[in-house]
Amino acid sequence: MTVLLNLGGTIALAYQDGQPKEVGFQEFITSDVTVVDVAPTSSNGLGWRHLRILRERLLAKWRAGETRFVVTVGTDALEEVLYFLSLVIPSGASAAVVGAIRPRSAPDSDGPLALSQAFQWLDHGESGEIVACCESQVIKGPRVTKAFLGHWTFQPCSPADDGLIPWVLSDRCKLLRRSPQVPMLTVGVEAGVWLAKILRGGRFEGVVIQAFGPGDVPPQLVKPIRHLLSRQIPVVLVSRANPGRVEPLFPGIPGTSHELLSSGVLSAGALDGVRARIRLLVALAARPRVSVASVFVMRGESAS
Repeated sequence: MTVLLNLGGTIALAYQDGQPKEVGFQEFITSDVTVVDVAPTSSNGLGWRHLRILRERLLAKWRAGETRFVVTVGTDALEEVLYFLSLVIPSGASAAVVGAIRPRSAPDSDGPLALSQAFQWLDHGESGEIVACCESQVIKGPRVTKAFLGHWTFQPCSPADDGLIPWVLSDRCKLLRRSPQVPMLTVGVEAGVWLAKILRGGRFEGVVIQAFGPGDVPPQLVKPIRHLLSRQIPVVLVSRANPGRVEPLFPGIPGTSHELLSSGVLSAGALDGVRARIRLLVALAARPRVSVASVFVMRGESAS
């Protein structure tokens, strides 16, 4: 049996007289597929509630003996949903996250083909794997990126290896009903002063900073970051370069990655800001609590 967990998105839409209309999946699935609606919505309406319920529905079916899952979602949120699933999927379960660039009513809609590819992959793929299916592609692994290459499509992230030790949330853990407050801030020329004000005045539970190059920030941010660390608020550093990697370079210069990492800031390695934020959200929301430091451990290092 395969379980289809429907989060909505373009794949669940058709247009009639110029207006969007929710449609079912019955015409594209067989009798051995169970459809479970997970508060379907468009990509720009997707929230923490949807991710939490998605995990709850998946775990309930997994505990009942199901191991094959298809998740339909809007393509704008496909990257985050795919990565979220990779952090929470239980042992032995396989999942294909499916999106469609064009609505069902479009002549070149790719939703039906993507669904068909997902079911075929689950029939022949290895257990415990996760893939994205969209735009006539099946991409293995928890990381893809949406790109415009003459038309919208998906491609594997580069580099494929983020450098972090793999981590999956225990199926015994629950997730908070509310989302942890975790902003993602991007540095830029002349942005240090007002970013420092945000860090000083915000009530955050964690922060992701998209930094220059290997993890450098304007010097004005060093004190606010250290203040957050003194309050046990985790700060995760990612590179805004594409692709990029955070590593300790240029000791002795204020605001460089070497100074920040030496102060206790966590490195996301080659993980981008969007996925680093999802990883931090899951870690902060887990109950029983998990050590955030243990979730952002680079290969060759040990958790503090």
